[in-house]
Amino acid sequence: MIAEIKAQIVTYGLSAADLGLAPKGKRSRSDARHVAYADGNGNTWGGRGKRPDWLRALLAEGRSLDEFKVA
Repeated sequence: MIAEIKAQIVTYGLSAADLGLAPKGKRSRSDARHVAYADGNGNTWGGRGKRPDWLRALLAEGRSLDEFKVA
């Protein structure tokens, strides 16, 4: 059966995309790498999800979130 299918693929010049088997395009990870906030000591946060401990500690000290915004 497989040999017959392979032969038909060759006969009709089909590609993986024609069969719906082509790999999907890679998702851009640029959003995942986006840094919205940084403390200057190597700690960064993208601004999504739970605030990291380093940022929560600084905010608890009375610092402002705007101080850490990356341009």
